[in-house]
Amino acid sequence: MDNFYIKLHKGAGEPFYKRKGISEYNDFFKGQTLRWTERNERRVFEIADFVSGYNQFDSELIKSLWFRQLVHAKSLCKNFPQRAITEANFQAIDAIGREKAALFEEQGVADYRVNWRLAIGLGNASVFENSLTLHHVYGVPYIPASSVKGIIRSWLIQEYFSYDKDGEKRFEYGEGLALRDSEDFCLIFGTPSEFKVADNKSEKSRIKNQVGNPTAHIGNVVFFDAFPVNNPKVYVDIMNPHYPEYYKEGSRKPPADWQNPVPIFFLTIKDTSFQFLFGIRKGCTDGEYEKLSNVSFQHPSDPEMNKKGSAEKVLKELLEEALTFNGAGAKTATGYGRMRNISREQLAQIKERKAEEEAVKAAQKAAEEEKRRREAEEVRKAEELAERRERNKQEREEKVEQYKNEGLASKLEGIDDFKKSKEIISDYKNVVNTIPEDQYPFIKRLIQRCWNSASSSKQKKRWQKKGKGDWGIVRSWTSVEVADSWFDEIIKE
Repeated sequence: MDNFYIKLHKGAGEPFYKRKGISEYNDFFKGQTLRWTERNERRVFEIADFVSGYNQFDSELIKSLWFRQLVHAKSLCKNFPQRAITEANFQAIDAIGREKAALFEEQGVADYRVNWRLAIGLGNASVFENSLTLHHVYGVPYIPASSVKGIIRSWLIQEYFSYDKDGEKRFEYGEGLALRDSEDFCLIFGTPSEFKVADNKSEKSRIKNQVGNPTAHIGNVVFFDAFPVNNPKVYVDIMNPHYPEYYKEGSRKPPADWQNPVPIFFLTIKDTSFQFLFGIRKGCTDGEYEKLSNVSFQHPSDPEMNKKGSAEKVLKELLEEALTFNGAGAKTATGYGRMRNISREQLAQIKERKAEEEAVKAAQKAAEEEKRRREAEEVRKAEELAERRERNKQEREEKVEQYKNEGLASKLEGIDDFKKSKEIISDYKNVVNTIPEDQYPFIKRLIQRCWNSASSSKQKKRWQKKGKGDWGIVRSWTSVEVADSWFDEIIKE
């Protein structure tokens, strides 16, 4: 009895076949209906009951599987590298898992995202028409380790051992050539006790069975199941044979347009990233481990595709090529199963984000340094200003003391030009801030000299205007009363 429903419901966070708003369960493999719908100005068929995807897996299971797989790889592989977390994994694990998983590095680990859809395990034995590979305990879709190994192995045989140097002649038993001629291939994938190779030495190519191979051994690279690193999304897809009567075994009916198409529904995985793990098994000898640190595969016709380096590095490159051009799972010829390396994308994003963070930090540091520089400059200027003010204050006090000591007597002695004397008295007042009364007699004598020296009527009229002109200036030096008394005393005499 197939336990497909049971396995799938284990991993689902909510009933798998229960659409929101509908209480009854829908049978995925039976009773589905199609309907015409308008999409992007085109009329297309869509599944009526499951038009927008429908299940949500338990994120805790994803976290558990992701981390358990890393720990498992660490325990089985020799010198399994420490892995650095990528962006997708940050959302797939909790805080504790993140701290532990930060111990792992990139080599031997790669994350790939499904470009469109992945149909894995479509032909597995099932009581239903089609199947989907689900974990037997957790019910989560995954890619088995055997498939991962087969994806890389078949791509390597296809591209590196199945064609001649011109890339035209195809060898029927490229696998046998790889097993016979490539020690690195055998070290990685193992060697069976019996395999077939093409004998190209004879004019007629003949196939030989190499039986009882004395070098038969298991592979030294351990491949692990590829589990999703984010919450997988399962969608219904459809195959629609247009001529069912024609395809029936033993049928003699030709393909014709009057035959009714019979839709075949199957499950696919979309918008999901998988983590691929592999490493060198702990049981390999030191000599084998040393050889695996420097393996090489020469492409027969394209030197740019030559692979050289550690087994993990070479396998990662081969895996990327295989998933990019061949894909995984079923229906790869029609575009299913193609994947892209998100580790590189995320690494670039991490580097870009790190560069941005460093730029921000550098800008903040520069801003802080500029702020400190401005503050220091302001402090320096404030100190200089205070020092200058203090110096000016001292100089002013000294000057005031000097002017007070000297007085106006010596400065105004012998002067009868009011314009020149006005500058001397104004300077004195600006420095001392006032004119003491003991200096009034010297100013009075100055005015007397200026009046006496006035020779023209115009000059005399200037002095005869009480409270105006030059007398207004005299009032600012003394006071109105003093200036008026001088006017009455000097001018009216």
